[in-house]
Amino acid sequence: MRRTVSTLLRQSICIPTAMSLLGCGDVAAPPPYIGATYSGPVRAEIDDSDFPITKWRSGDATAKFEEIAPGRARLILFGTIENEGDASFTVDGDYDDAGFRHIGSSINLSIDAEGTVSGGGVSGNHDYRLSGTLTERALNLAVQYRPTGSAAASTLREIMFRYNLSNEATAKDSKSDKPCRTIRYEMRPVANIGDGTMSMLSVPICLN
Repeated sequence: MRRTVSTLLRQSICIPTAMSLLGCGDVAAPPPYIGATYSGPVRAEIDDSDFPITKWRSGDATAKFEEIAPGRARLILFGTIENEGDASFTVDGDYDDAGFRHIGSSINLSIDAEGTVSGGGVSGNHDYRLSGTLTERALNLAVQYRPTGSAAASTLREIMFRYNLSNEATAKDSKSDKPCRTIRYEMRPVANIGDGTMSMLSVPICLN
């Protein structure tokens, strides 16, 4: 029986996390994106042998870099394509003059001083690769998911999630030009990259 796109999404993202942190020594001034809230579209491109062509679905996403301690910050990315939060994850990391980084037991994520995003790793039977760019004005992130091990026996070959988000504070003044009419913070369960644990976090919800 062919699986629905919704089933494939549930099996892939809600990318798993609970991050251990590096010691950061002297605390640097936060990068300009710390404290910023981003919003915009997310698109899932699905390569599955049950489908003759690549399928895609789109939705909305928000992201926030929240400072949790001097030199430490949390990225909360909350995306919804077919089910609330099905394209979401969170990760804790350290920041300094060189950027933001998380080094975990299974998945790493770094943002260098120029805003280049890179990372990835294997969590369970899931291989993740992260890439993109981050500035004060925009977050453009690609998250590639591929099943490995026993999960590779499925017909799903890959899902590529593409987030194209703009900083709410630097968007044009007209409300019609903003990614969201307004942002409201609500508690939601969000998966941690790495070990699959869920945390209840205050996440930005886009209201259009």
